[in-house]
Amino acid sequence: MTSHRFLESKAIFGEIMKIKKLLMVILITVCMVAGLSGCATYDNFKDTFFTDKGAGADTIKIGVLEPTTGENSSYGKAEIRGIEIAHKLHGKVLGKKVELVYEDTQSSIYTTQSAIQNILEKKPAVVLGTYGDACSLAAGEYLRDAKVPGITISATNPLVTENNEYYFRTSFSEAIQGYATAEYAVKSLNQNKVAVVSVEGDDTVSDMVNNFTRKCKGLYTVTKTKKVVKVTKKVKKKKVTTKQTITVAEKHPVTCQEIQIKQDGSDLDACIEQIRKSGVRTIFMATSFDSGKTFAGELDRLKVNGVTLIGPKEWHNNKLLSLQSGLKGIKIAVASDFNGETAETKNYKEFTEAYQKKYGNKNQDQGTVMAYDAYMLAIEAIEKAGSTDGAKVRDALAKTRDYSGASGVITFNKLGVPSKPVNIDVIKDGAFKTVYVYKVK
Repeated sequence: MTSHRFLESKAIFGEIMKIKKLLMVILITVCMVAGLSGCATYDNFKDTFFTDKGAGADTIKIGVLEPTTGENSSYGKAEIRGIEIAHKLHGKVLGKKVELVYEDTQSSIYTTQSAIQNILEKKPAVVLGTYGDACSLAAGEYLRDAKVPGITISATNPLVTENNEYYFRTSFSEAIQGYATAEYAVKSLNQNKVAVVSVEGDDTVSDMVNNFTRKCKGLYTVTKTKKVVKVTKKVKKKKVTTKQTITVAEKHPVTCQEIQIKQDGSDLDACIEQIRKSGVRTIFMATSFDSGKTFAGELDRLKVNGVTLIGPKEWHNNKLLSLQSGLKGIKIAVASDFNGETAETKNYKEFTEAYQKKYGNKNQDQGTVMAYDAYMLAIEAIEKAGSTDGAKVRDALAKTRDYSGASGVITFNKLGVPSKPVNIDVIKDGAFKTVYVYKVK
């Protein structure tokens, strides 16, 4: 009897020890989770072991790499809106749900490097973004090394996609903007004296500036004048002289003045006075929107009227609408990725209906429209590849031809750049209106 009780007590003691060990493991796990909570490592750990979103789950991930904080946050959020509209309408591919995984670049190239690594740890099929040329360049090498395709929505620097077969873009390159804006200035505005303004030391716009000046030098304006001339004809063997009015066309070569302003703006008034004396009334502003805003404000303050400023597509947002409304003698034109007035594609109509339902009838940011296209291109590429394998999805993207997107028809060239027209918009009645279309040859 005593022996039986002893064995029973020993068994109970063993069970108690097992429970203690289990509680210890749980306690350690809780401590680990608490320590990791809030960081990317924890998110990956949780996705893999504690949710149904890990390997083999019934979802396909698409990365969203955008600035939601920092100086570029408004642009990043505009692009996220387009991605989320497309995701809501088309939330499945290959029979699986699409899960968007986000990382904030904080508008910093250094944070971008850690942010893209965090996204790649979650094994996305494609990464969308990011806003900004420098941040896109920073993300590009990680995408290439991981063999995961990326689609930048608004970056225009040609280096983003050059020498990187895994990076594509939905926007035209900045080089094309130079050609398009020059043609608009000369052919549409009929100006044979133009200027291009950039900020001293800003090498990111060099291609745009060079192409603007190069294009201008190959163009000319035409003036037509009426002239009365004497015309002699034989009438019944007699010479008869009459006067006729003819139209004479005269070609004028285009002169392009390059002006660089200091980063601190200390020479701004002197530059504007130089423009006033030169008689230039059309200026291509190869600058940021903020620099352009300052320049326009000084033109207005110094009463240099009758001037047209042409901005790069970076300016194409609701901030520009507010700026134009406060300027009396200055008109602003801006390059644009899409022409909402002539868009007749199914995707554009679908996007517009969804956008207006959620955000009302306010002007659509072009970044939002192109972000919609970026998501749709990613979905189509995954579907055509029949896989989430990075190399196969990349190959499917590279074969994109005549895709009827919301922002226009997209065909990728060998550098991952879309062959699409550049629209020039002006502001009329508080809204953007396309007045010129430059077709890429």
